[in-house]
Amino acid sequence: MPSHLPKKVANVDYPLLVAAAYSGFVIWHGGFSGSIPLTLSSGGDTLLTLSGNVMTEAVPLSQTIFAGYNLLIVGLLVVILPLLNRFMHPKTPTVIDPKLIKKEAYVSPRRDTPAQMLDDSRIVAVILLALALMYYISEFGSNGFNLGLNIVIGLFLFVGLLSHGTLERYYRAVNSGIGGITGIVLLFPFYGGIMGIMTGANADGISISTQVTEFFVNSASADSFPIFAFLSAGLVNVFVPSGGGQFAVQGPVMIPAGVELGVNPAVTAMAVAWGDAWTNMIQPFWALPLLGIAGLDARAIMGYCLIVLSVSGAVIMGVFWLVV
Repeated sequence: MPSHLPKKVANVDYPLLVAAAYSGFVIWHGGFSGSIPLTLSSGGDTLLTLSGNVMTEAVPLSQTIFAGYNLLIVGLLVVILPLLNRFMHPKTPTVIDPKLIKKEAYVSPRRDTPAQMLDDSRIVAVILLALALMYYISEFGSNGFNLGLNIVIGLFLFVGLLSHGTLERYYRAVNSGIGGITGIVLLFPFYGGIMGIMTGANADGISISTQVTEFFVNSASADSFPIFAFLSAGLVNVFVPSGGGQFAVQGPVMIPAGVELGVNPAVTAMAVAWGDAWTNMIQPFWALPLLGIAGLDARAIMGYCLIVLSVSGAVIMGVFWLVV
């Protein structure tokens, strides 16, 4: 789609076109591919664990995906977001030559913003390499020179960074070899590390993610709880870009808390699901394949995605507040 439509429609704003395609992702967890409602409908020991031993029976899709409030959210977003994307089209569009996209040519970015200068800074690379070195000294000192899959992936990642000196030069080198999937290959290990930091629990079973969740829970009432569940899930999703992984962290805290306040567990779970889908609009990880195909970076679409985030968030919270 991104490379064909500009050939047929003159003066279409290419970054907006890509952002519009990506904006459809906001409804994924409210449909058949939603990992949380499907987990609820599967039942079993997994559901019992993820719900903090509260949900003992499978929850039919009629209470989640096909619930009236969920269908209303999906319906409103399906109507509103295309109109919003059309409204955002600039008078002076940024037109990208489809031939450039087809060849997947890489254009070195200008370095006149703080973010761009950080990308090509040796200081950032040195900090990352120093942290990696500290980890490997500790790991090998404690467990010996025992290589596992994650250890090897990390070693390759940081040896490559050491060889090229900066993140930007490393990216260019990898991009010349594998093209559109560069972002996935390079960022996946970093997101795995961020997820580990957020979900890693101490001896008492407390993690950063559970602390974030409990903060929102302690501020909620029965009426506001679904909205607080939605907001907390949106925040956690910025650091843990995995619906199933996120529910494994938040479910055992959110579901029992909602039950204590008299909130239907299915509603709590769907509020978490929508929060997870919502902040994907500013979580560039899932946009990386599309950006790679389109020949753009996240900065090109982020302004449009922020507006989609604001409008969709208002719609979702409005339904949870007025209807549920």
